[in-house]
This record gives sequence, C-alpha cells and structure tokens, in this order.
Amino acid sequence: MYMNNQKLTLSKLESLLLKACDILRGKMDASEYKEYIFGMLFLKRMSDQFDTEQQQLRQAYAKEGLDEATIAAQLAKPNKYSFYVPERAHWHSLRHLKSDVGSGLNKALAELEEANLKRGMEDVLKHINFNRKVGKKPMSDETLVEFIQHFDEIPLANGDFEFPDLLGSAYEYLIKYFADSAGKKGGEFYTPSEVVRLLVEIIEPAEGMEVYDPTCGSGGMLIQSQQYIEETGGSSRDLHLRGQEDNGGTWSICKMNMILHGISGADIRNEDTIKAPQHLTDEGELRTFDRVIANPPFSQNYSKIGMALPDRFHTFMPEGGKKADLMFVQHMVASLKANGKMAVVMPHGVLFRSGEERTCRRHFIQSGILEAVIGLPQGLFYGTGIPACVLVINKADSAKRDAVLFINADREYKEGKNQNSLRPEDLEKITHVYHTLTRHSGEAVGWVSDSVTQQTEVKKYARLVSKQELEAEEYNLNIRRYVDNSPPPEPQDVSAHLNGGVPLKEIEALSDYWNNYPKLKDDLFIMGQPSPRQAHLPNSKDYREFSNTLTDKADIKCRIEQHSAVLNKHAGFQAALDGWWQTQLPQMEALPANGQEQGQQAVFALRRNSLNTLSDTLVNQGLLDLYKVRGAAASYFKKLQADLKSIAASGWNAELIPDEEILQSQFPDVLENLKKDQARITELEALFAAADEDEDDAQGSASVAGDRMSGAPADEADNEGTGVLPKAQLKSYKDQKKALNAQLREIKRNLKATKQDEKRADKAGLDKSEYTQAITKLTTEIDALQKDMADIDNKLAAHTELDKELKTLKAGIREAEKKKDQLVESARGKISEDEAKQLILQRFKQELNQEYNAYIRAYLQGLTKAVDKLWDKYAVTLKEILAERDQVAEELDGFLRELGYE
Repeated sequence: MYMNNQKLTLSKLESLLLKACDILRGKMDASEYKEYIFGMLFLKRMSDQFDTEQQQLRQAYAKEGLDEATIAAQLAKPNKYSFYVPERAHWHSLRHLKSDVGSGLNKALAELEEANLKRGMEDVLKHINFNRKVGKKPMSDETLVEFIQHFDEIPLANGDFEFPDLLGSAYEYLIKYFADSAGKKGGEFYTPSEVVRLLVEIIEPAEGMEVYDPTCGSGGMLIQSQQYIEETGGSSRDLHLRGQEDNGGTWSICKMNMILHGISGADIRNEDTIKAPQHLTDEGELRTFDRVIANPPFSQNYSKIGMALPDRFHTFMPEGGKKADLMFVQHMVASLKANGKMAVVMPHGVLFRSGEERTCRRHFIQSGILEAVIGLPQGLFYGTGIPACVLVINKADSAKRDAVLFINADREYKEGKNQNSLRPEDLEKITHVYHTLTRHSGEAVGWVSDSVTQQTEVKKYARLVSKQELEAEEYNLNIRRYVDNSPPPEPQDVSAHLNGGVPLKEIEALSDYWNNYPKLKDDLFIMGQPSPRQAHLPNSKDYREFSNTLTDKADIKCRIEQHSAVLNKHAGFQAALDGWWQTQLPQMEALPANGQEQGQQAVFALRRNSLNTLSDTLVNQGLLDLYKVRGAAASYFKKLQADLKSIAASGWNAELIPDEEILQSQFPDVLENLKKDQARITELEALFAAADEDEDDAQGSASVAGDRMSGAPADEADNEGTGVLPKAQLKSYKDQKKALNAQLREIKRNLKATKQDEKRADKAGLDKSEYTQAITKLTTEIDALQKDMADIDNKLAAHTELDKELKTLKAGIREAEKKKDQLVESARGKISEDEAKQLILQRFKQELNQEYNAYIRAYLQGLTKAVDKLWDKYAVTLKEILAERDQVAEELDGFLRELGYE
C-alpha cells in the first residue's frame, strides 16, 4: 500500500494518477484512454470505500452482540451501503486477472452498474470498453495487468485522504489534464475553471437554491456553484443541482464526477436539451430554477421536428446556418424562476447579427431581463481562438431595469502558448465592476469601495447603456459600440522630436509612479529648469531634459531599481505584508482545532477574511490597485487550498512538506548529484540528437569530398570533436570494418602463400626477388589496412563509450529516484508535528511574498518601460540625426574623391 499507510495528499494522488496515464500514453491518445483511467479509478474507489463501510458495519453489529451468521446476513444486504459492490466487481476479484483482462474489467463495470441502478448509476459505466481496439487490436493483457497493479497501490477510501473532498479534486485535475491533452476536443466536456468561476461569482448561488446547467459537460459549473456557497459561509446540504448533457460519454464523466465529489443527490440527465428537456414538473411543464449557468456548444444547428415544449421559445432561430445559440439562451430564460438569475457564455455573433437574433435581443431588452453583456478575451476556450461573451439575465426587478451594463474585458488576460487565461485580478475586476454598477450599492458586496458605488461608468471598461440608446442602435449589442477600450495613440511631440527635450505633460502622465517614489522623477529628469534646447521657443517651460548622469538607455533600469525611494517604498509594502501575516497567523494555526467539518468551514472563513483584510492593508500602500491585491490573494489561496483543507482535517502533517524541500534541507548532496547527472544526460542526448539531425546534410556534402574513404559520410570531421556518430555513419564504419577484415584475411592468405613460394624458390636455388617484392607490398597493404581499422575502432570505441555512459547515467537516475523516495520518506517520518508546522508555515509565507513580489516587479517594469519609451522618442532629435547623416555623407564623399571616383 501507499507510503506506509500515510494519508494521501492531493499532490501525491495527482502524481500517482499521472503515472497511470504514463502506462497508457503512446498506445492511444488522451481522448481515448481517459475512459480507461476513469473506469479503473471508479472500480478501485468503489471497492475500497465498500470495504471500509463493511468493516464499520461489522464492528457496529459485533458491538451490538449479534452472532456471526446474523452479521453475515446483514452485511450481504445491498441497501446497507452507499454503493454496493458485488463479488465479481470487487477489486480482490480483479487484481489477480491475468488473461482476458479487458473482458473481466468490462464485466466488473457492468455488474457494479447493475447493482446500483437505484443509486443513479444506470448507463454510467457500461459504455467504458477495455476491449476497444487501439489501432488494429485491443489493449494487451500485459498492459492492463500493469494498469491494475498500479491502481492496486493507491488506497481510495475516505479514510485514506488528507481531506474529505480530495478525490473529487483529483478527478477535476484529471478532467482538465485530459482536456488539455485533447486540444480542440477538450471543449466538448470542459470549460476553463477561471471562466466557470467568473460565471459563478456573477450569479452568486446561495444555500437552499436550485442550480441548473442545461449543457453541463463534466459538471464543473455545478460543482463550483456548490464550492462557492461553502466558500461564502453557506451550507450546501440543501443545495439542489440539476444538469443535462447530450453526449453520453461526457454525461458519464459528469455522473462519476458528482459521485466522487460526494454529491449523490445531483440529478444529471442524458438528452438533447433543445429537443427534449428532461427536468420537468409533475404536470409535464418546464421546471424552473433559482440559478441557471451554462457554456453551450457554439454555433450548432437544431430541428423543430420532434421538439418538446416549443412554448419555451418566443423567437425561433433559423434551423440551418448554425444559429442555435439563442435557442439555448431562451431555454435557460424559460427555466428561470420569477426572481432567478443566469449567466451563459455565447459567441459574439449573437450580439449583432440581424433577423431573428435581433428580434430575440429586442425581447430580452424590452422585457428588462438582460442585465449585462461582458466581453471576454480571445483564446480562452478549447477548440476556438475567437473571443466570447457572457450574457447575464436577471428576472429580479426586471420591470424597473432601464439599462444594460456593458463590460469590455477583452484586453485584460494572461497570454499562453496554446491558450489564454483570465488572471485572478481580471476576475476580481469584472465581478467588482459588475456588482458595483448593477447594484449601485456596496452593501451586498462587502469589499466594494465607497468611491465607486454610485458610478454608471468605468472609463474604457464598463458603462450602463439605456434602453433608449440600445433601441436607437437597433438592438445591436456589439460591445465596442458602447465601451471602446482601444488604447489611446502614443503621444508624439513634434517640437521635442525636432529640437530636443521631453514634454512635461508626458512626464507628469506618470504621476502615479512619482507619487509612490518621491524624488525619483528629479533623479531621472532635470525638473528645476526648462529644456535649454527649447529656450528659443515660447513654450520652453513645457519641456525638460533627462538627467545628465543618464548617459545611456541601459542606465534607466538600474537607476530606477536601485533608487532609495523605490527600495524604501517596497520595504514599506513588505513590512505591511509581514504585519498582516503576523496578525493572520493565529487564525491559520488554529485550523486543526476546529474538527474536520468545522475545519473546512474555517478554511473558507480564513480565505474570506484574508481577502478583505489584505485589501485594507495593502491597497493603501498605493503600489497595487484593489483588483491586483485581491487577485493576488485569490491566487494565493487557490494554490494553498488543498494544503489548508488537509491541515484542517489532519493537522500539520509532514506529508505536506514538498519532497524537494526535504531533500534540500536533509540531503543536498543527493540533489546536487542528480542535478549533475541530469545535466550530463541532457548534454549527451543533445549530442546524439544533433548528430542525427545533421545526417542528411552530411550525406549531401559527401559527394563533394571525393578523396574521402569510400562510403564515409562527409561530415566525419565535424563529429570527431564530440565522439558521437550519426546512425548512418556508425553503420558505415561497421560495414567498412567488416570489409577491411575480409580484405585483411585475403591479403594475409596471399602473404602466407607468397612466403611459402619464396621458401621453395630459395630451397630450389631459384630467383626469389619477385616473391620478396610481393611480400613487401603485401606487408605494406596489411599495415595500411590495420591502420585504417585502428582508426575506425577508435571512433567506434569513442561513440560506444558515450552511448554506454548515457545508458549508465539513465539507469543511475532511475535508481537514484527510487533511493530519493526512500530517503524522503525516512526523513519525513522523523519530522515532528511542530517541526512540520514551522516548515509548512515558512513555505506559506514564502509563497505569499512571491505572489505579491511578482505584482510589484510588474508595476516597476511598467515604469521602466514608460521611461525607456520617452528616451526612445526624445533622447535624440531629428536635427541631430540629420546632422549625423550629413557628416557621414561628407566623409563618404571624401573617400570617393580619394579613390578617384569623383
């Protein structure tokens, strides 16, 4: 079993599940093997928890004094368990499978499902097929046995986890992993968690509500809705989650997701929402909900044929042309209670296309239910790089609503290699502005600043637009019509470009920085006098010069970063952060004292309190705005969430100390050796890869070097320095050696025969000079061949030595990794709870510092870039450029005259 029966942390479980993926990776792509992982995880989980519940029941019955026969009869009743696991589906029946493994696993899934139909598992597992062909044949028994053996080492009962919802968190991690791996197909079952969080914070689900997602995918929006309620201090016990998903495989993933999160009461249906909505009242009418949230598939077709409850739709979109988007929105609106609220992701086309879509928009606006339109950045979603938007519809107070809020957030995001993402500060800004401008009051959002509670606009970001204006625009909701967030043009001062000097107004535009860093402006610019280069002009007072001590643009960065005002301001910010940490520390240290259930609530309370108190502490420092302060705090607590839950549930466990941290403190030599060996492996692999990459060029140039050894690649000399031979060159040398050996044997036979002929001639008194000359010639040929062979042997030996070194290093790395794990666990076992607590808190503080230091560095980089830009624009004048050009031209003319060309 795992780690001497230590409880699993989230990071350890994620690592073990990724190793399970490694067993299958290469045999099929992620979109295929995800079902294998989910199926095996589910089988093992059900068995482990079943055994735990059975043992608890046995102990309870024995304590009551029941005899063994009665206990056995009670334990055999399926209704005694959360989920009943029949014998053929139990892990102890699967762990020893050796032949027909796929069939055995399929039967186990079918039996597990059949035994739990009334518990909501109908059709959840049967579609998983471990005998599905991968290429031309199914997965081999050997691979599936290895797969089973790996899961056999992972304990998955509730008591094995550091905190109660750890398995659900790991399952979500897997879903994201598979979405990332699947690329475009990932969007079919997964919406990025940042987007989900945005929608959840907009609709604000609360305890006692019914939340519905008509296109629920793998269930992330419903689960985050539940988590939001807990985070905000509510109870999710009486929360009702409802969802519908058309894709059977995705629906199955969602069902398992709910079960593994312990949300057994979620009602998730499998059917096309537009064609046949499944959540109905007893009278067959469409059921309504407090909150509705969704990311429907973009740009689909639909059909009226066979459609149930067409009265849901007040405006039918064209059935062709992939315009079913607003059909989903209308269904969601029809599924809202009279005071309900919804948020839905939509493509931008629904905002401005004419025809039926405009008619639908007009209805939303005139009825007052459309509350907000939020523009999102491009590239957030799997499978599409186009930007999307969020429509917020709120039936509460719709009769009084006379405006729609437009938020244009499409320029604020983190750019990624394959996919962009919303940063924590982006989420904070969108939600803060939304709640502020739609409510006109900070009462419902505790951290809304009083100075913005009565605004109707945030310049270049958000604006409340009246119904009358929207009507005048023919209900076109194109966001840029109402909120143009394009950056202002870069200011260019013609006089400064011609004569010199830096415009004072462009310096003062950086007043936010100068207020934070007193005297820095005076050390970068000569502020006490106008620019002398502008003295002959009437507006000379409006220009300044760079400081005389700045001789090069490269000096600017150093001057700013080392300035005493900068260092003092940042030290003050750090002191404020340190003070907050000391104030907050007792609440963090008290987490384990609350008991498991109260401990989870304590984690959420700690987060809520920290976001507010950090805002109060750090915003006044002036370096970071409210969104960045809260964004950094939200990001920090997201990273620590699993650790904090573990601490609340299991105390200050040494398992929470990262392996690398233990190795660094206890076994630095092991890490150093591993680092050196890995560096050498990287170096050798690069040499081998480079040799093979150059192989084609080498063969192409071989024809030029006609005087080279026959068959030898032309870049032989290029590889002599490294000792690594390309594959073709290696084969060529081996073939040459074989040919040379054959030649050598033949010549040696000829030499032996010639020597015998020489002896016979000598014995017969005949002239032997001919034989003597032949012997000399053959001996010379042998020496030449042996020299060529020795040269080849040396090159082959050098290559073989490097190849052997690489294999030895890799084997050593594998052994060192095993040894490292043993060393870590041995060292971890010797760490007391108090020592673990100090190490964990130290890491928490370091991560807090890193989170905010990253924002401070970005702030300072903004100033450096701004001053650099002023230097680029105005440090050299056009007159100076022209004068230099004329001087160079005159020098060139002189050279030409000296050379006699003029």
